[in-house]
Formats: sequence, structure tokens, C-alpha cells
Amino acid sequence: MSTPLDWLAITTEAVRHLQDLLRVDTTNPPGNELVAAEYLAGVLRAEGYDPIVLEAAPQRGNLIARLKGDGSLPPCCSTRTWMSFRPNLSTGLIRLSPAR
Repeated sequence: MSTPLDWLAITTEAVRHLQDLLRVDTTNPPGNELVAAEYLAGVLRAEGYDPIVLEAAPQRGNLIARLKGDGSLPPCCSTRTWMSFRPNLSTGLIRLSPAR
């Protein structure tokens, strides 16, 4: 029988990582996503993954991570997300940078 998930611990960890990421200045422009990519790579390494951080341009970091299967099923997905944020000066809120 599998161990039940501790949803309170999972939620607490997820909130902590989100708070840490929001503290990283990735204001676009210029972006500076490298710091966010390195942070996320550290989180993934702690969980046993082998992430790769690449720079498309100086300080414009990209993160690649792979969850390897046992080969019994075909590969299933790829995810892409933004790591830069843009403050809304009229409200003081942060919003995701729009796709270009």
C-alpha cells in the first residue's frame, strides 16, 4: 500500500518556492531569468533530477529537466513556462510577461 501524501507539507513547500521565486528580480526588461533558472535547478537537484541551465543570451537563463521513465511507455509531454515578471506600476501587482 502506498504512503498517503502529506498535502500540508506539499503546500507549504510549494508556497515557499513560489515566495522565493517572487523575490528574484526577473523584471522584464531585461529579464535576468538566469537566477530563477539556477534556483529551480537547485530545487530539482535536491529532488534527484539532473537539470541543465542554458543561457540564450547573457543572464537569459533557460532550464531543461527530464523525468526519465523505464521505457515501457512512450515519452508523454514537454512544458514551457515564463520565468520573468513585469510589475504593473499602476497597481503595484506583478504579472507574467506577455508572450511575444
